[in-house]
Amino acid sequence: MKKTIILGLLALSVGGGAISAQSLSLVRGHWLEPGPSDTQLSLYAVENGTCRQLASSVLAADGRFGFAFYPEEEGYYVIGKNDRSRMNRYVFYFKPGDNLQFEIEGDTWRLTGDNTPENRAIEQWHDLVQPLEGKAVYFMKKRSTFRDYFPLLEQTLPAVQAYPRAATPNAKFNASFEDYRKYNFADINLMLLSTPRTEHPKSTDFIPYYRSLHVKDFSASTSLLAYPGGIDMLERMAGIESRVDTTLTQEQLTARMQAKKDYLLGAESPIVNDTLRGEMMLNYAAWCKDYAAIDAFRSLYASCLATDDQQRRFNAMVGKLDDHSEGHAAIDFRFPDVNGKEVALSDFRGKVVYIDVWATWCGPCKGEIPHLAKLEEDFKDRADMVFMSVSIDKAKDRRKWLDMVREKQMKGVQLFAGDRADDIAVPYKVRGIPRFILVGKDGRLISGDAPRPSSEEIRPLLRKALGIR
Repeated sequence: MKKTIILGLLALSVGGGAISAQSLSLVRGHWLEPGPSDTQLSLYAVENGTCRQLASSVLAADGRFGFAFYPEEEGYYVIGKNDRSRMNRYVFYFKPGDNLQFEIEGDTWRLTGDNTPENRAIEQWHDLVQPLEGKAVYFMKKRSTFRDYFPLLEQTLPAVQAYPRAATPNAKFNASFEDYRKYNFADINLMLLSTPRTEHPKSTDFIPYYRSLHVKDFSASTSLLAYPGGIDMLERMAGIESRVDTTLTQEQLTARMQAKKDYLLGAESPIVNDTLRGEMMLNYAAWCKDYAAIDAFRSLYASCLATDDQQRRFNAMVGKLDDHSEGHAAIDFRFPDVNGKEVALSDFRGKVVYIDVWATWCGPCKGEIPHLAKLEEDFKDRADMVFMSVSIDKAKDRRKWLDMVREKQMKGVQLFAGDRADDIAVPYKVRGIPRFILVGKDGRLISGDAPRPSSEEIRPLLRKALGIR
C-alpha cells in the first residue's frame, strides 16, 4: 500500500518568550475528487494585499491534507493552489490557537466538525455568494456569460445589501468582516469580466451595480491590504470604470485602457490612500523584466512609494535586475548615524560618495580602516568628496560599533544598518565584505564594486570623479 506523508508547517513565531502550545493552529482538510493535476495545496498569509506562502501540503491518496502553524498575527489567511488564481482559493480567519476543519467539493467548500465563530460567519457569507462565484471564477466549468450572470447578480443584490453585521464574540473580526464582504463581492463580480467568455458586455449592457464601482470608494483606507488580491482587484476596477462609460468611443476606450497605469499612478490618480497607491506602483513594477525597464519606471513613478517598507521592496526589485554597471542610478538607502539621525545616500547629491560596507567582526574590513583614514586625509580639502561607512553589524552590537568608531577615530559619515542591513545588502548584492561603492555627483554609479582604499587604483579613480587633472 502506498504511503503518503501530509506535510505541514510549524512556523514558530518566537516573540519574547516560550510559545504556548495553545497558540498552535491545526488545519484538517479533505478535497473530495480533486482533478488529476491537483496534488497539493498551500497555506498563505495575506501581506500588503498579496499572498505570502507559509507552507505546502501534499494531498494524501484520499484527498486529505493538513497544516500545523502558529499564526503570525490575527487575521485572514488563504488556503489555495497558488498565490494568484481565484480558483480553489479559500479564505479563513485565524487567531493564535484557532483550528479549522473543512472539505472541498467541486467549486465550493463547507466546514466540518468544530470551527470558530469567525469561520462560521465566513461560511454563511460564502453560501450566499457562491452561486455567483461559481459562474465568475470557475469559468471553465460553468461557461457563463453576462447574459445569465447579470440577472443572478441583480437577484442576489437585495440579500447582500441587507446582510447583517457579523455578531461573533470577536469585535476585531466583526469590524474587518464589513470590509471583507465589500471587497469579496466586488472581486467576484469583477472576475466575471476579467476571465475568458464567449461573449462580453458592451458599455450599454452593464447593470447599475457596475456603474457604482469606483476606485476612490475602495481605496480610502489600507483595509484593502488585508484582502488577498486586493491590489489586483483595484486595478481591474479601474478598467471597468472606463468600460461602463457610455460616452466613450471605442478608440477613446482603447486609449484609456492602454493608459491605465498612468491614470492610477499619475497626479490625477483616483487612489485616495497614498499607501495603496504605493502598493499599486509595486504591482506594476513587478512587470519590469530588465534594468532598462525598471529604471525608466523608477524615473516616472518613484514618488508613489509612500513608506520605508515600500522603498525597500522596490529597491530589492531594482537590485535583482541591476548589474550595477557604471552609469546606473545608485539605489538609495537610509540609516542612522552615531547620533541616531537618519542619513540617506541621496542627501549627498552633487558630491562624490565613496561607500565602505563593513562590520566590526570582519578582519579585512578593519585592515582597510587605516588606509581609508589616509585616503580621507588626502582629500580633506574637497567639500565635494564624501567618505561614508555603513556597518552591517547586528542591532545588538551597536555599542560595539560605536566604541570602535570612537576608538579608531573614524571620520566621515558613519552609519549603522543593524537589522536593516538588507536595505543595502540586497539591492547591491553584497555577498562579502568589505565592499566599496563609488557614486558620482549625479547620483549614478561610477563603480558598484570599487577598489579598496589600500589599492593603487582608488586615488586616480577619485580624482577623475572629482574632475581633478
